[in-house]
Amino acid sequence: MADTSSWPALEAMAAALQRQAAPDDPPTPQRSAEAAQPRDAKLDRRLVRAVVEQVLERLRHRPYIPEMVKQDAQDISKDVRCRLQRLCGETYKFTVDVLVQQKHPLLSCGTTSRTYADAQRDVAVVAHIQNETLHCTCTVAGLHFPSALESPRR
Repeated sequence: MADTSSWPALEAMAAALQRQAAPDDPPTPQRSAEAAQPRDAKLDRRLVRAVVEQVLERLRHRPYIPEMVKQDAQDISKDVRCRLQRLCGETYKFTVDVLVQQKHPLLSCGTTSRTYADAQRDVAVVAHIQNETLHCTCTVAGLHFPSALESPRR
């Protein structure tokens, strides 16, 4: 059994060190996410594509069921947006568009998207997945929103 008699002292020391590091600025999950994704850094398209493709994998072996299409599209859209928002904090705002359709040899669908308000930081990704019965396209636009605390550019 571990000796717990020193735990309160260790916790007090850790709290004191945290206060010294940022006395008036306690850490928050939002600040941690912002630290991971610097405000001026462009979000890597490969990272966004990897998140989208990971979410789309749930359709890899699912058959096309017309009654489930709306719910599948909503679930995918929400999951992609939430994962990306957790990754970026409040630095980016995302729009996610999902199209799930029955795969048919005589029908096709092509899509592309470029949504840039700031070409240096914004990102757009289109990812597809298909199986024997369905085809899904997911389009993500990530728009950079600088913090209200940042000074405006001149």
